[in-house]
Amino acid sequence: MAEEKGAAGRRPLKLKTGCVCSFGDRLFEEYEAGDGYITANVSIDKIDKLVQYFVMVHDEPMTFTLKLPVDEDAMSSAAAGDTDGAGIVRYEIERCSVDDMLLVLIRAGKVLFEDGVSSFEIEGEESGEKISFGRFNVMNIYGQDLEFVEDFFGPHKVPKVDKVTTAFDILAEDSSLTADCRVYEDGGKTIFDLTEKLAAMGMRPAGGDN
Repeated sequence: MAEEKGAAGRRPLKLKTGCVCSFGDRLFEEYEAGDGYITANVSIDKIDKLVQYFVMVHDEPMTFTLKLPVDEDAMSSAAAGDTDGAGIVRYEIERCSVDDMLLVLIRAGKVLFEDGVSSFEIEGEESGEKISFGRFNVMNIYGQDLEFVEDFFGPHKVPKVDKVTTAFDILAEDSSLTADCRVYEDGGKTIFDLTEKLAAMGMRPAGGDN
C-alpha cells in the first residue's frame, strides 16, 4: 500500500497515541537544521529507529534522562510544552554504553515513545551531543557536527525545510484549537512504572547519590 501524502506531496505526521489534536492535517514530517541544532517532526513509526541510530553512532558513555510530571497541574504544563518546570521530576541512568542504552530502550518499550505527558533525552557524556523526544512528536538534537543525523532523514523521506512547524507553533497562533496529552498504557503499565522497571539498570532521581 502506498504511503499517504498530504499537501505538496508531504507526508502527514503520525502522532504518538498519547497526543491528540484538532489540527493533525496541518502537521507534517519535516526538519530544520541550524547552527548546532536540529528540530524535527518525526512520526511515531520512525522515532525509535532515529533514537537507536543516534545511540549507535556514539561510542562513548551516555546518560538517559526521563522527565515526568509530578501531578495533574504539572501534566497540564507539560502538555503545553513546559518540560523543565517546577512540576517536572527528572530520573537518570548514567554511564551507559551503546549496548546498555539499546537495552534501556528495549526494556522501556512502547510507553517511552507513545506516552503523551513525559519526555526523554539521551546525551553523550564526552561529546555533549543530545537527542530529545517529547510531546506532539517534536524531536530536538544538539551538537557541533550533526551531518550524521541529516544522513538519516534522507533515506526515511523526512524533508528539510527552512522552518519546521510544530504543534506548539500552531497552538501559539490560534488559541481556539484543541490539543490533549495523555498517559499511555500498555499491558497495564504506564510511563510512571518505568522508574521501578529500570531501577536495576541504575535509574535514580537526577542529582541523587550513586
